[in-house]
Amino acid sequence: MRRADFNRLDELAKKENKTKSEVLREAFLWYADHKEELENADHDAATVRAIDAMTNRVCAMLARQGRYVGTLFELTYSSMAGTPEGKEVFQAALTKSKQMMAKTMRKTSGCS
Repeated sequence: MRRADFNRLDELAKKENKTKSEVLREAFLWYADHKEELENADHDAATVRAIDAMTNRVCAMLARQGRYVGTLFELTYSSMAGTPEGKEVFQAALTKSKQMMAKTMRKTSGCS
């Protein structure tokens, strides 16, 4: 052990009113208890970064799909809204689509 480290140990032991052996024992036990966490920290951080990247890709994909669906919705509505019958057909299709989606969600995920 370097002299500077020994001096730090001595100061810490005096500050905590413990022997140097007690301080070293506590330090070793802490290190032994946390060694696996310390070794896995880089791997865990890389896993978190990978999950964040996947989440961002999925969110971007959903945003694009939402824009596409919104565009189709607007185009369909604008072409059908010119007549009362067109509005009625569009509204019926929209209602049926919502019901089918809700039914699918209940079956696959338990959502209501």
